[in-house]
Amino acid sequence: MRVPPIVRNNAGRALRIVRGAARRIAEPRTVVPPNVEVSADALTTARAIRGKYPPTIMVHGVLQRSGTRYIGQLMKLHPDVCVYPRGMVETPILNTAEAIRIMQARFLGAFPPNRESIGADDFLPLFGASFIAYIYGAVPDRQTAFLALPDVSSLAYFPYLFAFERPLLLMRDGRDVAASMVLSWPDFPFDEACIRWNRAARIMLEQQKLHANDGWKIFRYEDAVNDTRRFIEEVCKYCDLDATRYQYERLGEVPVVGSSELKRDGEVTWDPIAKPSRFNPVGRWQSWTEKQTRTFKRIAGRTLLEAGYAANSSW
Repeated sequence: MRVPPIVRNNAGRALRIVRGAARRIAEPRTVVPPNVEVSADALTTARAIRGKYPPTIMVHGVLQRSGTRYIGQLMKLHPDVCVYPRGMVETPILNTAEAIRIMQARFLGAFPPNRESIGADDFLPLFGASFIAYIYGAVPDRQTAFLALPDVSSLAYFPYLFAFERPLLLMRDGRDVAASMVLSWPDFPFDEACIRWNRAARIMLEQQKLHANDGWKIFRYEDAVNDTRRFIEEVCKYCDLDATRYQYERLGEVPVVGSSELKRDGEVTWDPIAKPSRFNPVGRWQSWTEKQTRTFKRIAGRTLLEAGYAANSSW
């Protein structure tokens, strides 16, 4: 049977979209993903699917070792927050955005006339809303879900996949992140840790700037450690939670989870450990060699300044 030219051309275009998206899966988005098309109808339907639940608090740490587990432990002390519903300690759902686009491109390529009936990326909000509805199926009434992921590589897709949720961006000093990574995994190259933080931090800074009018805000791990009560109050305000209901009197009970310093049998443990009186996860980089300091400055020094962790390059 002879294939009509219009169908053949559309199928070819769909194949190019699929191949292009496949090549981009591992590439971090720094500003806006290309050619995202989400219809108003899809957003209306997504809102109906997710229901009238409060906006999910979705914490995105700048990178591994950025403190998302600690923030989760803190938020467990708020009676109106359900931390890690369905037992999901990490929820890398945002990182499926490119795969969802590939799936929809294949769907449209299988029957191109459907392009007239649905937005090219309508699967994004529909999938995201379905996932949130699934999450809230395990959340007690009148509580807000809390999800976390130490990754920002796909942060540019957040407004499309989770248009009705609340992103909480968690930054940590890149020097301490790099120090913690090589302490956690001794075979991890130091310069690679610097490269990864630099790339992730730039993504976070650019996305926050891009969505400043939408209220996106960067919180600092160091503030959570050094002035915990004020940090909690600011998070509650940002997330529309009643700060007066927080159990501040129990802050001393918050354990350490996943510390690169408090290992068990020589390995990082994800079991809660009582916090030692002298435990301090801030400023560990100060024991670096001159070579490590020069390496970080060369790779990520400018980003460290932009993130507000140094006033100049003389640290």
